[in-house]
Amino acid sequence: MNPEAHRRMVADNVEFAIKHCSMADQCEMLSTLANELIRLQANIERIEAAPKLGLLAFIGKSPVEIEEIKRALARFHNPSDDPETAA
Repeated sequence: MNPEAHRRMVADNVEFAIKHCSMADQCEMLSTLANELIRLQANIERIEAAPKLGLLAFIGKSPVEIEEIKRALARFHNPSDDPETAA
């Protein structure tokens, strides 16, 4: 996969729509792109919010803090298994 090629393809499609498509088709493309950008933004936010797993996360931590980190990771990866949110 070449991310730059994909970005260029999106830009080329937009350029084509501007030059050759009706207003209705341009509006439909805008709606599609907006929905996909919302999905992309949500994915970025999900990744940024993820607890960072690595040995450095545990250095200098007490056993209690290490267990808290492990629980946070488990909640992130399996939110349905979280005993704190189960009621």
